[in-house]
Amino acid sequence: MGRFHFLLSGFILYTLGSLYALALGHSVTLQQWIWGYTVLMCAHLSVSYSNDYFDSSHDVKGAQTPFSGGSGVLQRMPELKNTAYKISVGLILLSMCIGTGFVLYYGLDPVFIVFIIFGNLLGYYYTAPPLSLSYRGYGELATTIAVGVIVPIMGYLCSNGQAQIELLGLLIPSILYGLVFILTVELPDMEDDKEGSKRTYVVARGRLSAVRLILICCLCASVVYALFVFVPLVPDMVDYRIITMFSLLPLIVAIRGVRNAPSSHKLSMPFVIRSMSSLILFTCLFNAYLLYLIF
Repeated sequence: MGRFHFLLSGFILYTLGSLYALALGHSVTLQQWIWGYTVLMCAHLSVSYSNDYFDSSHDVKGAQTPFSGGSGVLQRMPELKNTAYKISVGLILLSMCIGTGFVLYYGLDPVFIVFIIFGNLLGYYYTAPPLSLSYRGYGELATTIAVGVIVPIMGYLCSNGQAQIELLGLLIPSILYGLVFILTVELPDMEDDKEGSKRTYVVARGRLSAVRLILICCLCASVVYALFVFVPLVPDMVDYRIITMFSLLPLIVAIRGVRNAPSSHKLSMPFVIRSMSSLILFTCLFNAYLLYLIF
């Protein structure tokens, strides 16, 4: 149920935030970096269990994919439902406790604790009632905040301790890619989500509209990176011409997606795999570039 491969995306985004801070001259010890990631890992892992628990009836008829549809464990072994719930809540409490110790030990801004609590609750109430954000049309907003803001900021703050204007150079495109991520994940599940009363963008507007929005987000992200070349937020530290070149990878995939708009679950999967792979590759290249700057 944990679907541990999901942790990879969180890890590379967390690392991106940390490396971004280091490239700008901030410092962090390995112990501090590991401690910060442990807080995020527990919170991230809890979402897999809470989603499986609260989506268990919705996922009965759904097809599992590498990126969506639940793990399928509770459909095969419903007796584990209470266990899934307990693990989810336990991981949330563990994340909050470790996060509180992290803040107190390193003397970070206490607002960081509020940030950790908010992130955990956002992941939990993505499917959990009474909010059930993904069922009320707020799933895209919640995921965009989690993926595009909370995860990279966690990495940045564990190195720097406080947000500064320079962080916008990382966050603005990251928010756009966060929306790309959730729209991509929703594509193959349109029919199942509609039957399960999930109010997603794909259900409301269709796959073609979603792919077009993905293209717009990727294009805007590339444009923002290009603009940073001329109006740099962090002069002489990060060459955004290189990042702009990297950002062409998800943009090209999105252009192909619009030209070959997927019309079914089966036809959408090749695009989903290409889109997710391009996002991961882009982030890894960004990380590699920042490592080059640091060393």
